[in-house]
Amino acid sequence: MTCADGDVHEVRRLMDEGRENRLALGDKLLAVAGLNNDSVFEEFCGLIGLAPATAREYRYTARLATAAIRQLIAEGTVHVSYSTLREGAGPSPGCLPADEGWAKLRTLQDA
Repeated sequence: MTCADGDVHEVRRLMDEGRENRLALGDKLLAVAGLNNDSVFEEFCGLIGLAPATAREYRYTARLATAAIRQLIAEGTVHVSYSTLREGAGPSPGCLPADEGWAKLRTLQDA
């Protein structure tokens, strides 16, 4: 089986759009409810039909994916999916980001 270049480019474009959409959702969740307003957050999740656990993941990842990281991804040559961002942002034991400062991502982008 071979894959056409056009198919690869289209799927990567769709994955990039998915990453951007999830980050935009996280940004909106931060704007609407912040980090410390659980009642508003839960109400908003109910209104939009999004599970609070998923919404918390989006919000957390968006908060750690700063403008500088988003620009690095946009300008980089390495494809970065939302899953990659989520895993890099995911809290390690002790509630710290798994990849503080996105060192692994920065190394990949510089390769």
